[in-house]
Amino acid sequence: MDRFAIVQIGGKQYLAEEGGSMLVDRMEDKEGSALKLKEVLLTFDGSKTAIGAPHVKGATVSVTVAAHPRGPKGHAFRYARKKRVRRLKGYRAELTELEVTGLTL
Repeated sequence: MDRFAIVQIGGKQYLAEEGGSMLVDRMEDKEGSALKLKEVLLTFDGSKTAIGAPHVKGATVSVTVAAHPRGPKGHAFRYARKKRVRRLKGYRAELTELEVTGLTL
């Protein structure tokens, strides 16, 4: 972990390392498209740390959309005792996998 940045995507914060990947909430972009994320909250380059207020000026993270997978199956169960009420619902989160191609710190 020599160089990294913390970016904000959809109200959540993710750790971006060059050559790594991130699973984020579903984005509208198509697979293979290149993006530049400008909402960088923190950067670290060896020994130098920059903290934004709220964003670091001039810092960007270049990513490409790798895939649009679905997350693992989750369950929501409702039960009321003595009432014969049982309800089981399942769901899978819609995700986007981003590959980090470059950091501009």
